[in-house]
Amino acid sequence: MTNNAEENVSSKLSEALWGHRFTAGQKGTDYTLEFMNVLLGANYKLESDYYVKKKMLLFRQFIFEGYKSGNKKDSHVNFSEEKYQELMEGLNCNVAEVEDIRSFFRNMTIRKSAKDNRSWYAHMLFPLNETLLFFELRDDKGSIQYERNFFSRGGELYYLMLSYGTRDSENLRLSLEQRLREYTKGNENIGNLVKAVSTSLGESCELEPEDPKNVFLTVPAEKVTQDVPKTNAKNAPTLPADNLPIYTQFAEDLHALLGLKIDSYEMFELMTALICHQLYRYLLGQSANVINEKPYFVLDCMNGEDTHIKRIASNSYKRHVQIIQESFATSIKERVDNSLPDVSVIANWKSEAAKVDNTDINKKYQVFFADINQASRRAPIKNTLIDKLENEDEQQALTLLRMELETLYLAEIKEKQQPIIRTLGEDGGFLTPGNYKRYVMGDTLLNALVYAVLDEREQMSFADFLSALYERYHIVIGPTEATVSGVYEKEGINRKSYDANEKRLRARLKRNGLLQEYSDATALVCNPYKVGRFM
Repeated sequence: MTNNAEENVSSKLSEALWGHRFTAGQKGTDYTLEFMNVLLGANYKLESDYYVKKKMLLFRQFIFEGYKSGNKKDSHVNFSEEKYQELMEGLNCNVAEVEDIRSFFRNMTIRKSAKDNRSWYAHMLFPLNETLLFFELRDDKGSIQYERNFFSRGGELYYLMLSYGTRDSENLRLSLEQRLREYTKGNENIGNLVKAVSTSLGESCELEPEDPKNVFLTVPAEKVTQDVPKTNAKNAPTLPADNLPIYTQFAEDLHALLGLKIDSYEMFELMTALICHQLYRYLLGQSANVINEKPYFVLDCMNGEDTHIKRIASNSYKRHVQIIQESFATSIKERVDNSLPDVSVIANWKSEAAKVDNTDINKKYQVFFADINQASRRAPIKNTLIDKLENEDEQQALTLLRMELETLYLAEIKEKQQPIIRTLGEDGGFLTPGNYKRYVMGDTLLNALVYAVLDEREQMSFADFLSALYERYHIVIGPTEATVSGVYEKEGINRKSYDANEKRLRARLKRNGLLQEYSDATALVCNPYKVGRFM
C-alpha cells in the first residue's frame, strides 16, 4: 500500500497523458450520470465556466431507507417518522400509497452488478427526468457532503470533450444542447411526482446556484471570473489537449443517437455504451500517440466459436494493454531520470546517510527517500532501495535504482490506471469479462454505432457500413478491413475466418432489426426509427 506521495506520481502521470482525472472506481453508468449532472448544472450549455450540484437528501433517504450506510456493520439509513407524516400530509396519501411511491422509485435504481455494495448515498436512479439527477454524497460523521468516489470527474471530462468538439460548429453545439435538454426534460409526470415528494419534505429538487459549496469550476484557474469562487479552481477538470478531432466525432455520434425517438431507458443504455466506447478510444489513442502507433480493434462476432478470430481479438486487446504500458513507461523513465540525473547524486545520498548516527532507516536515509519521493514506502521496499544505493559501484547503484523505481511506478500504473480501461471496455459491452479477454461487439454498442454511423440516413449498404466502422472507429470485422489494416498479413489466418466473422455480424444486425436482405443478395443496414427530431 502507498500513501498520497506515491499515489500522486501515478496520478500526475495519468493526468499528463489522459487528463484530470479518470479513476478505476468509476463505472460505465457513473460516467453517463456524472456527465448528465454536469450538463444540468451548467443549464444545458456546453463550455460553461461552472456547474451547480444538488443533494436532494431527504428524497433519497425516503427512497433508500434501510439501505447500507457506510462501512460499519448493521449501519443503515433511517427516515424519520416525522418526515414520513409530513409526506403523507403533503401528498394526501395513506401509508400504502406512500409505500407504492417508494417502490416505484426504488424500481428505478441502477444496479451496477450483483456484487455492487454501495451505500445509500452512492445509489442512483435512472434519470427519466432531470429531477432524478443528483450528485454522489458521503456521510462524514453525520454531516452529508459531496463525494467523488464514483463521480470522480470522468463525466466532467466528457463534458469538456463535447465542449471542445463543438467549438467550430455552432449549429452542432446548439442542436446537441437542445437534444440533451429534450431528453432529460422528458417524462414530465415523473418530474411532477418528484417535485411533489420533495416539496412535501420541505426541500427542493431544483439546483441551488447561490450555494458556493455547490459550484465546481470546469475551467482552468486563469479563466476564473469574480463570479466564481477562486478556491475551487484547483479542482477543475483538465484535458491535456483541447483540439483533438476525436472530440468532434464524439459530439457528432452523441448528437445522432439523441435524434432517435426511443424509450428513455433504452436511450440511457445506448448512451452509456457509446460513451464508454468513446472514452476507451480516447485513452487508448492518447497512449498510442506517445509511441506513434495506430491501434485497431479486431472484434469477435462469433462468441468464441472460431478459435482463430477469438485469438486475434484477444491479441488485439493485449497489444492495446502493451501500448498503454509503453506510453506510461516512457513518462516514468523521464521522471526517474530527472530524480536520478547522474552518478553524483549517489555519493551525496551516501554522504548524508553517513552523517546520521541513528539505526532508524527513516531518519538515516531521510534525504534519500525524500529526494526520490519514497518517504512513505513500507520497510521492505525501502530496504531494497537502500541495498541498491549502497552498492560499491556507484554507476551500478544508479542503474539499479533507476530500474527499481521504474518497476515500482509501473506496478502502480498497472494497479491504478489499467483497470480504468478494463471497466470501460466491459461496461461498454465490447470487452469480455474474466481473465481471457478479447474484443467483442455487444448488441447495445452495435445498435448505438448503427445509429451513429447512419445519422440522418435511413440506410446504407452492409459493405459501406463495415467500411465506416473501420474508417471511423478502426474496427476490423471482415477480410477487407483485415487486409487494409495489415491484420490479415500479421496474423496469417485463413480468409474464411474473417468471412465467417462478417457473416455473423450481418446475421446479428438482421436479428436486431437493423438489416434488410433482398432477393438479389443486397443487404442494407437500416435505422428502424424516425430520425431528425430537431433538424
